[in-house]
Parts: sequence; C-alpha cells; structure tokens
Amino acid sequence: MEWQTRRKIIYALSVIVIIVAFLIYIFREQISPTPTCFDTKQNNFESGIDCGGTCNRMCEQEVIPLSVLWTRYLKTSDNVYDLVAMISNTNTNNSAYAVSYTFTTYNEKGDVIDVFTGSAKTPIASDFPIIRQDVYLKEEPKNVTFTIKDDTHFKVAEKTTSPIVRISGERYEDGEKSRVYAIVKNMKQVRIMDLKVRVLLYDQDNNVYAVGKTEIPFLEQEENREISFTWKEKLPFAPLRIKVYPIIDPFLSTDFTN
Repeated sequence: MEWQTRRKIIYALSVIVIIVAFLIYIFREQISPTPTCFDTKQNNFESGIDCGGTCNRMCEQEVIPLSVLWTRYLKTSDNVYDLVAMISNTNTNNSAYAVSYTFTTYNEKGDVIDVFTGSAKTPIASDFPIIRQDVYLKEEPKNVTFTIKDDTHFKVAEKTTSPIVRISGERYEDGEKSRVYAIVKNMKQVRIMDLKVRVLLYDQDNNVYAVGKTEIPFLEQEENREISFTWKEKLPFAPLRIKVYPIIDPFLSTDFTN
C-alpha cells in the first residue's frame, strides 16, 4: 500500500475517532446517565431504590417506627374534653415532615362516639405529646385510642448533646383562672420561628390531669422569654409536677450545631 493511501486512511480514521468521541461526549447522559436519587434505580451507594446512602430520603428499613406510649381523655367542662397522647421518636437523624394522627373516642358499650384527625411535627430523639383540645362529645367517653400514620422520612441534622431550647422556672399560680408559667431560652445562634410548646400537669399518682398549648411566633438567638398557659376553668388542685415540651421541628434549621 502506497504511503499516500495509508496517510488518507489514517486521516479518515482520525476524523472518525474524533467524531465518535464528540458524539459520545454529547450523548453521554443518554448512553450512561449520571445516577440520581430520582431515577428509580438502586445505584450510587444507595441502600434501596432512590433512598438511603447519598439520598436525603431514608429507606423504610432505616427508620425506627414511632410508638404510642399512652393516651388519655381529660374532662374540662360539660361534654368538653382534651385528648392527649404521648409519642416516642427514637430516630436521631431523620424525620417525616409531618405525620397524620387519629383520636377515636368510645362509649361504655364500645361504640364510637367521635373521631378526630390532624397532623403534627415529630421532634427527633424524644418523647412528646400530641394534644387535641376542646373537643365536644355528646356522651361521656369510656375509652380513647390513638393511631399515628408515619410518612416518608428524610435526613435531618443529628440531635446535638446540648438542647436547642431550654425550659426553666416552671410555676403554677392559682386564682380565678389557673395558670402555668415557664421561661423558654433559645440556646442557639439562630432565630427560631413558630415554636410550639406543650405542657402536662401531673397529680400525686403521676397521672396527667390537665394539658395546655401555646405558640411562640419567634425566638431570637439566645433570647429568654416567659410563656404562660391559662385554663378556662379553675383546676381542682395544684400539680405535683409540671412538664413543658418544646416541639422542635427537625426541619426548622440545618445549623443547630453552634
């Protein structure tokens, strides 16, 4: 084969290689797409299909189910009740954006009186109450049950050893209306918005006999603020123990480490 012919073949092959390389570069996503958390495939160190590993969404087997510790109904006036359930969340670095719940009340015969549904945030690595206040029941309940439907969990900042919010100075004041006061302090260098706070009052037998709710619109960094809970009816006696629960939204901030 003559040199000129060989040279033409080499040039032609070089052009073909360049064109093929260019086409591979242009269509690389179609030929070998980059793994994502939304491609319905288990890849890129995922623990399951589009979950776990590098994905924010947790796989179902990585999530510890929420548990219901106890449920109560508390009469506040004629045919009006507060419903409360204590929930335990032992997950330390993942949470659902919200969970749905159902309180079901029953009469002495076991018939359903009424059903109350809602949604709630789930603070991580803690026990916390879910409260439904001022529900009207046409007859006196004999029992109440509580069910919770968890949703998809996503990664959140792991709970730190130091508290995000500190509660102190809990005190009960009796008068025409019963009140409970407490001091809430933001322990972090970030503003906290829409902080929900719950309170449970315990009797001498360590049973809850009254509950309350309030909300702080905002709490500046390292701010102290006094909050209060007021009952419409005078409570029968002073509590032996007061327990205040700040309901910290796990998705409130990604920088609670400072």
